[in-house]
Amino acid sequence: MKLFTNERSLYILFSLLLIFGISCVASKAHLLSFEYLPAVFEHEYAEKEAKAYLINDQEDYYKLLKELKMRQQDRDEYGEYWEKYSLLLVYGGTRPSSGYHIQTDTIIQKGKEMEVLATLHEPGNNCMVADMITYPVQLLAIPKTYVKGDIGLVIKSRKKPCR
Repeated sequence: MKLFTNERSLYILFSLLLIFGISCVASKAHLLSFEYLPAVFEHEYAEKEAKAYLINDQEDYYKLLKELKMRQQDRDEYGEYWEKYSLLLVYGGTRPSSGYHIQTDTIIQKGKEMEVLATLHEPGNNCMVADMITYPVQLLAIPKTYVKGDIGLVIKSRKKPCR
């Protein structure tokens, strides 16, 4: 049985394969390295969804904290980071109790897009937790090579066993 009986069909097929192959190479994804930064934040009540925020300088950092109704307790200025790094705030959203924390697993850059893959650790079903609103958040330093574009946050949930 012949699938392609003429040269034109073969030419179209190979052209499509070549174009597809080149576009895959041109938009190849790669992993971004990152460093966890210790930070403790105080929050005012704000109903917010989980999201990742890219911060390029000190001024943008304080604007974002104000927008999210947050204050950093330890007041670190991150002065040594701004020349070589941008900060990435991974915000886990508003949560109904204590016992939640967010952990960034991988950051993937593809062209002008960045995808942050994170795990939201939540308390198990029978865990004793404080009855209070919490906001899991993580602060990361990433190389300044990332060009600002769309940032996607993909969160998987994982229940923690009670101790």
